[in-house]
Amino acid sequence: TKSKPKDKTKVTIPDELKQSKILYVEDVAYNQFLMENYFEEWGISLQIASSGKEAIQLAKEQDFDLIFMDIQMPEMDGFETTKAIKSLSKKWGKVPIIALTALATNSAIENFFDFGMEDYLIKPVKQEEILKKLNIYLQVSGTTPTDKKTSPPKEKDPFAADFTQLETNYNFNQKRILKALNLLKTEFKKYHEAFASALETYDQELFRATLHKIKPHLLTLSLEAVLGKLKEGKKALDMGQDGLTTLNFINEYFPKLDKKIKQKLTAMVEKGEE
Repeated sequence: TKSKPKDKTKVTIPDELKQSKILYVEDVAYNQFLMENYFEEWGISLQIASSGKEAIQLAKEQDFDLIFMDIQMPEMDGFETTKAIKSLSKKWGKVPIIALTALATNSAIENFFDFGMEDYLIKPVKQEEILKKLNIYLQVSGTTPTDKKTSPPKEKDPFAADFTQLETNYNFNQKRILKALNLLKTEFKKYHEAFASALETYDQELFRATLHKIKPHLLTLSLEAVLGKLKEGKKALDMGQDGLTTLNFINEYFPKLDKKIKQKLTAMVEKGEE
């Protein structure tokens, strides 16, 4: 039998906010799709740049009211991109840029402001947090989602993926959830390969960068325990150890996670929820 439809989160977007134009700078496809989903639901114009260089080019060609900037990107990171955009003109110097990061240490926060960013959000970012920043920096109101009742937490296997938050992120739109799951499936395969390569070659930088990117995805699926295991691998590399325990873990765990996502996809299709 089909599952009962769940109540959608209701959001009222003021007309003045719908007239805004936002730029999102992000290199991970899943994160791009999630943000596109939010802004499409809200009826707000969103342009995506997949790299720092692309963002700078768009800034030269178009006007934007606010920029959400990922920090960890290849070739040109969010800090360099922000500095370059802010220096384009006096007008761009006044456009608010909000950092999106999976890790906000005191030193990182200082860097956000040193490079000209106005604020930051911690990944995984929820829609109410994004709307709050839009409200603050574009000076509009009435953009807070209404609260919805949540069921009390249930005890579960800490290594078992929980898709509740992901479904909430996409407002229980089955077509979008299917696409999101397929994107995550692809991303996790890349992360598995990157972690394995980093551990086999003692590449601390690759491991650190991959850990940074996977963190919001794991938290979305309530996989804090997996994140903890990966942090143990980072610690081992930092101490000059081989990280064999972590390598064995990821080679065993990621295929299981891939299977779990496949099962979720199959179940949704069989129930006619695509």
